[in-house]
Amino acid sequence: MKEKIYTLSNKTNIQDIITEINAAPQQPIVLTQSLKLPPNPQEKLQDFLTEIISNSAAKDINIDDEVGIGTAGAKIIAEILKTNKTLTSLGLPGNCIGSKGVEAFAEALKTNTSLTSLDLTHNSIGKDGAKAIAEVLGFNSSLIDFNLFLNSIEDEGAEAIAKRLEINTSLTTLNLGGNKIGIKGTKALTKALETNTSLTSLNLANNEIKKDGAEALVEH
Repeated sequence: MKEKIYTLSNKTNIQDIITEINAAPQQPIVLTQSLKLPPNPQEKLQDFLTEIISNSAAKDINIDDEVGIGTAGAKIIAEILKTNKTLTSLGLPGNCIGSKGVEAFAEALKTNTSLTSLDLTHNSIGKDGAKAIAEVLGFNSSLIDFNLFLNSIEDEGAEAIAKRLEINTSLTTLNLGGNKIGIKGTKALTKALETNTSLTSLNLANNEIKKDGAEALVEH
């Protein structure tokens, strides 16, 4: 189904968006922000996030980098996810949520059982954020597609994720490309794949795995 794009601005009527979402509950939603109009005050953006993501008709939401929800917006969404039972796919590429934002998501995913796809591409979560989200992979059984491309998680973050992948039984697709992962992180992930039975796609493109890391992957 073709996605519906909503451009947020100071002139946006949130109720008009809600009405359209209710009329087509299966339609993927993309939220962007007009570059030609003044940006929304933070409190108005928070209202948008709360109203739209809390709506039970919204199943697939992508908030692009022009919105830039930041850590504050991530915490709002995470709070909603704790009790939301209908949203299945959430994309937040390039929204600058940082490690504190992803820590909030980690808490939410301890109780959320509906979300199956989460895209946190290019959000500067770093190794601390990776460690926080890794803990959840040890017991969350609903997430199957997870994108952490371009987040500078480095070896420490990769090792934390690898440890939890050893016991995770639901994740099938994991993107760790562009994360400054070296030989140590690569070897840890390779070891995890020896026991993990669910993962079918692991992207490690644009990392620093070098020859030894590549050989470890090939041997697996």
